[in-house]
Formats: sequence, C-alpha cells, structure tokens
Amino acid sequence: MALRTFVMNTVKVARNFAIALAFMVFGAVGVTAQNTGTVTGLVRDATTLAPLAGAQVAVEGTGVGGLVNNVGRFLLLNVPAGTQTVNVTMIGYGAGSATVSVTAGGTATLDFEMREQALSLEGVVVTGTAGQARRREVGNSIESVGAADIAVAAITDVSNVLQGRAAGVSISGTDGQVGSGSEIRIRGNSSISQSNRPLIYVDGVRMENDALMSADEGAAGTMAIDGINPNDIDRIEIVKGPAATTLYGTEAAGGVIQIFTKRGSAGAPAWTVTVDQGMQRMGHQGPQTAADVKAMSNYFTRNNPDVYPTGDYNVDYLLPEGDIGNSNGLRLNDCASGDPMSQYSTIDGYGAEPGCPESGSWFRDASMQRYNLSVRGGGETATYFVSGRWADENGVVDPQGQQSYNLRTNVQFQPMDGLDVSLNNMYTKRNITWIPNGNNASGLFLNVLRGERGYTPGNDDSL
Repeated sequence: MALRTFVMNTVKVARNFAIALAFMVFGAVGVTAQNTGTVTGLVRDATTLAPLAGAQVAVEGTGVGGLVNNVGRFLLLNVPAGTQTVNVTMIGYGAGSATVSVTAGGTATLDFEMREQALSLEGVVVTGTAGQARRREVGNSIESVGAADIAVAAITDVSNVLQGRAAGVSISGTDGQVGSGSEIRIRGNSSISQSNRPLIYVDGVRMENDALMSADEGAAGTMAIDGINPNDIDRIEIVKGPAATTLYGTEAAGGVIQIFTKRGSAGAPAWTVTVDQGMQRMGHQGPQTAADVKAMSNYFTRNNPDVYPTGDYNVDYLLPEGDIGNSNGLRLNDCASGDPMSQYSTIDGYGAEPGCPESGSWFRDASMQRYNLSVRGGGETATYFVSGRWADENGVVDPQGQQSYNLRTNVQFQPMDGLDVSLNNMYTKRNITWIPNGNNASGLFLNVLRGERGYTPGNDDSL
C-alpha cells in the first residue's frame, strides 16, 4: 500500500511539473508575441519600378533582417514594438532608410523606391572583374589619399601628393632641377626586364606613364602625371603590388594608381582661391673660402705624405703633377685650366672673363608662386567644376625654372532618366628651362668635377 501511494504521488508531481513547464513556455511565447510585430513591404527601382531582388533589409540595432524575394517583397518577423528604423542596401543603388511604428502583434507596411547611384556605398570598389564588390571582398590591398590629405601641405605636383602618404609607395626624383619628374614604385620592383612603373588612370582613362627624356639634359625627364593640377584631385586610390594583375591584367604588375578629379555639386556657385608663394635656397655645399681650401690641403698632406708633399699651403701640394684624378679635394668652387665654365661666360649668373665665380654665386634664392581658381555648382540635372592654375617656379641655378598652365572642365548632366553624360576636359602646358646636367658631356657640374682643384676665386696667385 505504501509503494502504491509513493507511485501515485510521483505521477502527480510529474504531471504538475509538465503543466508548469508548458505554462512557462507558452506563456513566454505569448508575452514575446505581445511585445513584437511584423514589418513587410516592397523594394523597387525608382525609375523602372522593377523589383530589386536580393536587396538587404534590416531593422537598425535589433539584429532582425532579411532579403528581398524575386517579386520585390520582404517580411521581417519578431520586430520589437515601437518606432524602428529600417535600412535597405543594394550594390549600385543609394542606401534607403525609413522609420516605421511597430505595434505588438500587428503588421506594419513600408515600401522603398531606390535610385541608381554608382559607387555611393562606403567601401565599394569598381574592379576589372565582372560586377562590383565591397572593399572587404576584394583580395587586394587598396589605399586611398583624399583631398583633405592634399590640402594640408604645399604640393608642387602629383608625385608629391603620394610622398609619405601611402604605405609601400616610394617616390624618387630623376633629377634635382625644377620640373623634373619622379619615379614611382609600389612595393618595390617586380621585374628585371619589364617596366616597374604602375599603371595610371585619370577618371577611368589610362594615362601615359613613361618618362619624357631629353638627350640634351642628361638624366632629367618629365612625367605626364605631373601635368595634373593637384588642386583638381578629389582622391587617389592605389592598388598595390602584383595582385593588381587580377583586376587590370599583366601590365599592372607594378600596381595601379587611380586618380579621381573633383565634380560639381547642386547649388549656388562656390568659388575657391588658392595662393602659394615661397622660396628655395641652396644649402651648404662645403668649404668655399681660401681658409677652407688650405685646411683641406693640409688634411691631405698630413694624412697622405707619400702622395702629397709637406709644406705650407700651395696649389702644388694639392695635386702632384699629372695626378689630377686621385684627389677628393675641393671641386665645387674651383675653375680648371681652360675654365670649364667658359661656355657660359657670356651668360649672366655664370661669370664673365676674366675671373671665375665662387660656388655660392652659381646659386640663387629661387622664388615660387602658384595661383589657383576654381568654381563648382549646378542644378538637379547638370553640375559643373571648372578650375585654372598658373604657376611660376625658379630653380636654384639660373636659368632653371618652369611656368605651367592648367585648365580643367568637368561637366555632368542627365538629359533623361537612365542616361548620364559626363564630359571631362584637361589642358596643360609646361614651359621648362633646364641647363645641361646629369651625364650630359656638356653638363655644368660634370665639367666642374672634371676640372683641377686649387683655384681660389679672386686669388690668381693660387694657380
């Protein structure tokens, strides 16, 4: 009898527990259902009214979301009651956002009409592969330099824009003269036989990137990229390294530089004026006085007694006869026998016979001035950006210098729905004056280095 009573009590306890558990579960579901609702709606193209299947719909801050089906409809369940923000995104369209009031146990309806807006999503990159992709989906390193980075520094050309602003990008000048170009390398050299220069695109159009060399100027050369006005640049995107070949082909083994210029914006005309002025000065070039020459000659005599005879300062002690090529003595402010400067003796700034200038007189304080004017504006169907620049830059060696003129016009208009027209024009003119330099046989500094040392300007007894 006791055993039966125990079994019956156990059955009652189990039954009561099951009832309590069911009440808790279904009661919780009921409470949840009372605090949430449903959001449904339609997502279409604003122009064609076609359904946008695959668009992503999400309730902000709740983790509730879903995709639009083939007929353009979406259904979001268990949306917390109250005022909620619903966001819609799709590649190729501007993001949509709207608020909706959700009632507990009710259904709210919210429709979206989205307009095409290429590249409007953050981090979207147009590649050489089919379609578009988010930045995180692209397997290549892409770095951007924006207009804000350009505005904070005195930029002379586009090559300077990239200097120190993008990791892995190195800029090296081809020559020290004003207007000379720079070699650009992205993550070093990738080939020993082919070009290591990156491909350059300006507003989607490929630009020539070979150096324009002049046989008369030795190693000096200009780069077409430096003909672009830095003030016209909106941003620069850099695709680094050989991985860029998957996007742009084998020619992009050295990387790719995409330059996007500024565009107009709807509204009243907005004018911008930029003025840059400055001065360049040659730094210390080494000993330039007779005392410096004497100290140097005594140094050679003291440390090389077998080559240079001892004694007081004298030109004969600087170089044994016939041993001109063995000295590292003062070069820059000597004049050789026969005067290596004679071919310039009739040009102001290089000295005229008789006499030979000190090295300091070869250099000058070089002025620089640049003036830029731009305007942007437009209406609902057409926008424009127009800019012009004039620049005058002098080199530290007369008559080095360049004058440049830039004019750009970017116009975008939409004559009808579904048709966008863009017209980009750029005019560049550069007048560059160089002296023979580098490995040119008539180069100024090459001939100075070939000359004998020991002449002190103004002291003929030193010869």
